[in-house]
Amino acid sequence: MKNRVLVNGINLVLVTLFCFPVNSEIMDGEELITVLPVILVTGFRIPGDVMKETVSYELIPAGQDINQATGINLFSNGPAGQNTSLFMRGTNSDHTLLAIDGVAIQDHSSLNGADDFGQHSLVGINTVEIIKGPMGSTYGPNAVAGVINFVTIPTTEKSIATGIGSYGIKRVNLKYGLNISNSTTASLNYIDNSSTGISIFPGGSEVDGYRNRGISLLTETQLGQGLKIRTTMIKSENKADMDTGTADDPNYLGEWTWENLGATLENNNNKLTLNNSSHKRSYINNGDIEHYNSKELTALGSHTFRFVKTNFTVGGEHKSISADLLTEGSWITSVDKSRTVNGIFLNGDHAIGRVILQAGARADLTTDFGRYSTFRLAGNFNQWRVSAATGYRLPSIYEMYGLDNYGFSGNSQLGSERSRSNEIGYRKGRLDVALFSVNVTNEIVYKTDPATFASTYSNDTSGISHSKGVEAKYGLNLFGLDIINNLTYLHARNSAGAEKLRQPSWKNNLSVTARAADNLTVRGSMTYISGRKDIDNLTYTTINQGNIILFNIDSVYQVTKKTNFYSKVLNLTNVNYQLPMGYQQYGRTVEVGLKINF
Repeated sequence: MKNRVLVNGINLVLVTLFCFPVNSEIMDGEELITVLPVILVTGFRIPGDVMKETVSYELIPAGQDINQATGINLFSNGPAGQNTSLFMRGTNSDHTLLAIDGVAIQDHSSLNGADDFGQHSLVGINTVEIIKGPMGSTYGPNAVAGVINFVTIPTTEKSIATGIGSYGIKRVNLKYGLNISNSTTASLNYIDNSSTGISIFPGGSEVDGYRNRGISLLTETQLGQGLKIRTTMIKSENKADMDTGTADDPNYLGEWTWENLGATLENNNNKLTLNNSSHKRSYINNGDIEHYNSKELTALGSHTFRFVKTNFTVGGEHKSISADLLTEGSWITSVDKSRTVNGIFLNGDHAIGRVILQAGARADLTTDFGRYSTFRLAGNFNQWRVSAATGYRLPSIYEMYGLDNYGFSGNSQLGSERSRSNEIGYRKGRLDVALFSVNVTNEIVYKTDPATFASTYSNDTSGISHSKGVEAKYGLNLFGLDIINNLTYLHARNSAGAEKLRQPSWKNNLSVTARAADNLTVRGSMTYISGRKDIDNLTYTTINQGNIILFNIDSVYQVTKKTNFYSKVLNLTNVNYQLPMGYQQYGRTVEVGLKINF
């Protein structure tokens, strides 16, 4: 049966081979976006466009849902503004690294090192790059499954967008950019999104709202002879009413703040970046108070040697990381630790006719762990790509040094998790297909002694956690309709051979866009998520959740050359669902808004 499912998935991939590239326009709910040829993926940390031919990646304009991408699953503890876990290619939520302009911005204060993707407003972000497969050879630790890279580019756009919708949704997005001089561009962006919300606990009566605000200032100055300096200043904060998943909790509040300051000096062959990222989180629940703080200071430099058919990029990186946790009330824990990571990396590519060969390696020296090395070998021939890569995840500071009043104590002897991935893919025009496998060894697991109830973390050396699957993204223009379909098949198992939690075997996103009139564009979309294993929020037993099918429709009406009116209806059929179990999601949601360029 398992083989039959895999064969059916491959057949579905193969039938897309008739697709062909076309120029098209798609919507982000506020404006039309023209799909342009990709020149550079900044998350590769290489000033060129060769490496992308050997990698699976997707570029998502800011404001669009990255959950539509292949190989990505987002599980949120409620609607917008709530804690959100991101899973890439069947790996764990702590296996994907978040970065901005190619520099890690991980929240090291989280208990398992996983980032909360749902808190980011994406203020100041132009594009979200999804880079799939271990990137340890470039980023070092914690890029076990891949990298989500936020790209910032200052523009001269001047606009204001506002919207209102169901559940008290309110949105404001202000952009003001200008050329300060012939050599300097600056852009200011302010976002304010909020909702009165719903009860996150299914059947509850107390509504859980949120407010997410962010402000950014981006600059770019041309210094002459190809040299430029870019600066990034971002502050984003989220305040949300929360529920625990087991009860309707009127006194549970969460606050999160992220600040990022960065500067990059670069030309065609050289790059020097300094970046400081800090996270602050607080939770208050019936007298219990939790504080989590994290800082990561990064210095990154690289130089590229260019020859006729061969390029080499050599670089070095220093990370200074600190995290502290302090709780008061019924759960008491306190951790205040720091660590450093120093790494050197080398990436090279060589072109022979229609063949591209790419290789990379990195060596890291980390406090508490010593030396680690990672590699990546890849090639491309006639749009076919193949790769093998490794990565590793360092234990979180809490996993190693945490201590609480319920019998938990961290394990300072933990080793890192190691991953290895193999992939073969084909990309031509709007068709992109990949078959992949990811194996993770030495996985960190939580264990409790049934006799004493003492708990800690340990490395599972008894087996291999693995996932394998197929991703297929394709698009075509048929009878004036722009059709895009993203299909993912996933087979994910833990080291004991059991199906992983919250990893649907099948996921499909289909969208059809039509220009109904010269000034009106309409898009309909469908998302299918197959059944999956989850934890019952009341009994804590493993259960099967059923399939989910969601329909959406949105439109953009161009009132004038500088004014767009947008509307959208999400969850058109008003499906009542929880994703994950115990956390209610929005029903039918109607939203309308206006964007004015000036």
